[in-house]
Amino acid sequence: VLDEVNRLSAALKAQGIVGGDRVAILCRNHRHMVISMVALMQVGARMLLLNTMASASQVGELVAREGAKRIIIDQEFLAEVEEIDSAQLVVAWADDDTHGLTTLSDLTQGQPTADHPKPEHTGSIVIFTSGTTGLPKGARRKEPDNLDPLLTFFGSIPYEGNSTVVLAAPLFHSWGLLNFGFGLSTVPTYVLRRRFAPDQVIRDIAEHRAKVLVVVPLMMQRMVDVDPEVVASNDVSSLQITASSGSALAGELATRFMDTFTDSVYNFYGATETGWATIASPADLRAAPGTAGRVPWHTVTKVLGEEGQELPAGETGVIYVGNTMLFAGYTDGNNKDFRDGLMHTGDLGYFDEAGRLFVAGRDDDMI
Repeated sequence: VLDEVNRLSAALKAQGIVGGDRVAILCRNHRHMVISMVALMQVGARMLLLNTMASASQVGELVAREGAKRIIIDQEFLAEVEEIDSAQLVVAWADDDTHGLTTLSDLTQGQPTADHPKPEHTGSIVIFTSGTTGLPKGARRKEPDNLDPLLTFFGSIPYEGNSTVVLAAPLFHSWGLLNFGFGLSTVPTYVLRRRFAPDQVIRDIAEHRAKVLVVVPLMMQRMVDVDPEVVASNDVSSLQITASSGSALAGELATRFMDTFTDSVYNFYGATETGWATIASPADLRAAPGTAGRVPWHTVTKVLGEEGQELPAGETGVIYVGNTMLFAGYTDGNNKDFRDGLMHTGDLGYFDEAGRLFVAGRDDDMI
């Protein structure tokens, strides 16, 4: 794999990609996407992770707005870029004839495998919001200053070294990318599939004795709804961590999942912009179904009233967060609202007497 990364890094440089250049990726989870991401960081480029559910108009507008010089794309999404100059396209996963389009294999043919020096311009990542209220915003992720984020993450979600991780959440999504990036420090074996199928995920956990599953709540719902015979015929007792984030996790779903599989659900509450705010353990979710969890180490999460005062347990207000994983602003130059150094999440919530956070709705809904 390292040889493939080095070949692609050399090919990108030969194509004129230099530090700071924007390169978009529109791919599902597979080895070519991983190799592309690492190569782009090795070159020092700005990587634009496009949502595979984006429409053709959104893709076109985002590529133009962000100034992407190349688009690394799976063949199945070529219909979304018909209005874009084909010279900008590089096909990653090809199902059949690419009709003359350049593929990653074409690009890397004959390129050297020698290691590359550290780029003068540090690579960066842009993750796009869902775009439910307009064109998705690009959220720039900044490189942490130290290892505190790793200590916070692994202090709350106890990954073990040399584990097998079934990474079902998409890599273009903050949650999939976070687990992939942080997980690399534990020397894991990753199981990636291009499309999510609940019965296949269950079989993958059993076959590979996976200790970690990375999902979004909708995937958990589909897994508990699978044919009971699939559950009964696959031993998933190895599963120690089901890391969930990306949308609200209903308490009923968390307990039903743990009743069906293992007591393994760790739910991460946060956002692309804020990073984590709270993390709920299996014990938290058993004791208080529906909780968003507790505030982890080196994180400040407060519930504030209309005048900016911190509210006591049981009172609902606006949730604000401060940690070392806050984003570096939107690519259009805008930022989130802050109060006393804490970022506005856009959510309402309250703490219970035990220090567990509950999300009660959106701040936009407050009258």
